[in-house]
Amino acid sequence: MFKKPTGTMKKFLCVIWMICLVAPGFSSGKKDLIFQKDTIKKRMTTAALWQLQHPNHELDDWTNGAFYAGVMAAYETTRSKDLYGAMMKMGETNGWKPGKRLFHADDYAICQTYIDLYRKEKDRKMIQPPLIPLTR
Repeated sequence: MFKKPTGTMKKFLCVIWMICLVAPGFSSGKKDLIFQKDTIKKRMTTAALWQLQHPNHELDDWTNGAFYAGVMAAYETTRSKDLYGAMMKMGETNGWKPGKRLFHADDYAICQTYIDLYRKEKDRKMIQPPLIPLTR
């Protein structure tokens, strides 16, 4: 009789499934193609563009700070105009500002991408500190 798989068995079956999925790419002389620079760059761009089209968090969320740092690294490798445009659009949408919480480091993670873009564009609005009203 067939038993319901346990957690360990599920992990094992998942690994087997992934091997079966990937294995055809390593057969029939195609293994060299998947390690070529152009193939890697194309897959990096495709993955990043997919994630950009399927966002999970607010633009100024720390997870996007980490994600857009990766997008910048992918851009520097691929020189994809689409990736660069997506970063510029994100910065414009955010008004080149961090998140709303002044004393919370998570809300400043996105600013790394602003700094990286500023280094290329030299547009001061990308790194201009936001005006913070003084209250008593």
